[in-house]
Formats: sequence, C-alpha cells, structure tokens
Amino acid sequence: MSSDSRRFLLRRRTHPNHEQLDRLIGPLDSLIAYRRYLRGVGAFRLAAEAAVKRNTWPDFLSDWRPTLVASFILSDMKDLHETLPLVPSIGAVGSSSALMGLLYVMEGASLGAKMLAAQAETFGLTCDFGARHLNAQISSPQNWRLFLNHLESMPEFDIEEATSSATMMFDHAIASVACFDNARESRFG
Repeated sequence: MSSDSRRFLLRRRTHPNHEQLDRLIGPLDSLIAYRRYLRGVGAFRLAAEAAVKRNTWPDFLSDWRPTLVASFILSDMKDLHETLPLVPSIGAVGSSSALMGLLYVMEGASLGAKMLAAQAETFGLTCDFGARHLNAQISSPQNWRLFLNHLESMPEFDIEEATSSATMMFDHAIASVACFDNARESRFG
C-alpha cells in the first residue's frame, strides 16, 4: 500500500489524536488500569456501535460488517462488577466517506487488541472472563484487511469528511477515557 493511500492519509491526519488516546490509556500494568480502560472503552464503543447502526449502509460495503464488541464489553464489565457511565451519544454521519472515517477508528482498534489482551492476561483476564471484547477483536484479523480494501476501492471518497469523522471518533474515545481521570481527581484530589 502506498503512502498516498486513503488509509495512510487518514493515519497521518489523525496521528496526533491517536497518540493522545494511546498516552491516555497507557499500559495496562495493573487491574486498576485495566478496569479504567474497560470503563472508558466501554463508554466509547457502545456509543460508536450505536452510531454505526444509525447510518444507512452503503452498497459497496454490502459484504462487510465491522467487528462489534459492545455486548462482550458489557459481559466483561459484569465479570469485574463495573458499571458504565452515561456518555454523550454519537450521531449518524452524513456520507459514506464520513462513515468510513468512523469505521477506520472502530476497526483499527483491533490492531492493538492483541497487545492489550496479553497485558490483561497477566491479571487472569481471558476470552472467558473479563477480556472477551479483546478476544473478539483479535479473532477476525482479516476484517481489517477487508475494510482497507473497501476503503481504497470505494467509488467516491472525500478525505476531508473521512478525517473529520475519524477525528471526532478519536475525540469521543479520548473524552470517554478521560472522564474517569476527572472523576478520580475529583474524588481523590
């Protein structure tokens, strides 16, 4: 894939947002860190997956669907006796390009899931308890490749709309994770 592919254009344009999210999540080096991650990613994914369902599905994606993990996250949260906070919803997007930006962030999360699953396993969290959503993300590695094929071959593509949507998704994920830091600071600060 060339550096001027749609994937790499989106990656370059959203890199600062992606880096900010990665820094905010940090390493999952304790069960406390994992639980914080799970609440934040849960808040984000439930909103993101609901947004996907609000969109009209384009014909060029008729044979592909994103990896949906919200139900697994809810099971993981139940295992760890966590509750999901209320977070702002994400509305439907206005175009196929914007939808692809939204999906780029959601489906791209599967790339880091293998590392996160290994970190979670050190605390006894597995595909059967507490880390089901990570297993769901890593169990279909071909889904990312199929998504990229659709991204590169979609008939009409507006990089500005896709970037705006992807940036909005990263910002929502950042806000979802950060709300727990703010809550912790207000309780303990």
